[in-house]
Amino acid sequence: MTTAPTVQPLHEFEAGNAPAWYWCRGHVSNPEFLRGLHQLGLVVSAYNVRRQVIRREWWRAVPTGADTGSSYVQARKGKRGAFAVTVVDAGNVEQSLFARLQGALNA
Repeated sequence: MTTAPTVQPLHEFEAGNAPAWYWCRGHVSNPEFLRGLHQLGLVVSAYNVRRQVIRREWWRAVPTGADTGSSYVQARKGKRGAFAVTVVDAGNVEQSLFARLQGALNA
């Protein structure tokens, strides 16, 4: 079994603390991406997987200013700075039952 990719939350400036997307570098298969989400205690329902909510895109980092770092924008394959990503909208992701139970026990 291969190592699960490192899936990270990505926030919009205006969205506050809730992530807008979850993503990882590289175009990975759905099962690999789902394993990465699972390591964060997150799942995508089988219904949403069938709806093809997990996407493969090309992004690049664009500086947003000295104090805020950079932002990611869609790019074209082969263009300067473009890198492959696998991404899902946060609205299609939910906390796993195990993570919910664990949170309730720790509360």
